[in-house]
Amino acid sequence: MSDTLELVLKERKPDIANTTIRNYAANIRRVRRALGEDFSRERLREWLEELNKPAVALTILASLTALHGSRYGALMDKYNILREDVLDSQRMSRVQSENWTTVANIKKMLRRMYEDVRTFDLLRLKTNNVQKYRLLVAFISFSIHHEYHFRNDLPTFKVSRTVSEMDKRSNYFVMANSSFYLRNFKTSRAFARNGYKLPLVFKCSKVLAKLIRGYLRVKPESPWLISKLNGDPFTKNSFSNLLTGASKRRLDVRLGTTQLRHIYISEFIKTAPTIKQRRALALRMQQLSLLTQERYRKLPDIE
Repeated sequence: MSDTLELVLKERKPDIANTTIRNYAANIRRVRRALGEDFSRERLREWLEELNKPAVALTILASLTALHGSRYGALMDKYNILREDVLDSQRMSRVQSENWTTVANIKKMLRRMYEDVRTFDLLRLKTNNVQKYRLLVAFISFSIHHEYHFRNDLPTFKVSRTVSEMDKRSNYFVMANSSFYLRNFKTSRAFARNGYKLPLVFKCSKVLAKLIRGYLRVKPESPWLISKLNGDPFTKNSFSNLLTGASKRRLDVRLGTTQLRHIYISEFIKTAPTIKQRRALALRMQQLSLLTQERYRKLPDIE
């Protein structure tokens, strides 16, 4: 332990293990690389907010406290509260726990649904059978949500052949480029305030685009992407019932769009993604803050 910073830390905290001293020093050097040697508390506060990771912020502040004493006490209090808020939001409710599953199980459900769709040739032949049609709509809806984790907005999408045919008020699926154009959603005003150009555009993968094209060929005449057999739109409530009913029959859990988002983001965070990857997922989920991802994450093993 020959480095000056480590020696200073060890002198001030002689009872702390050498491994912890080295970790403290590494954290302090990280701050200095980002902010310079003589940073203010205000600049540190701003940087920690940009970092947007309460647990990491607490580790950094503990390291700085070991070196500088109680100078950052107020920030420590703030991030202790934030961390507790995140943990509280991560604890599952009873209903969430009873209806929890994995992404692997969702994929298995989609494969089984696709086998049923193929058995009845539902992507090639129109059907007047309500149950078969609801199977097709549930399969297409789960397939879309597997790729883009929308909120309960899918029933609000209309279908347009080209971008030029869209109006400026609605959400659309455009056939010409197999893309979703999302203009009206829960956080749309916040996105606009932060400089995002609306609508947000999400281009389908080739596999999903092919499924949707097949579905559009056999669905009833209707301006809506997701419609009932008579062409009427689903309400958000009836659409939620469609998803939860279909998943209950195949997985014995009720998966609405909120539960799906919790599951996808929880497994995503387990992979230790980069900030770039987390921001890409946040956009697909229409979230601005990375802290929101932590709050959406659910921990099945927390009691």
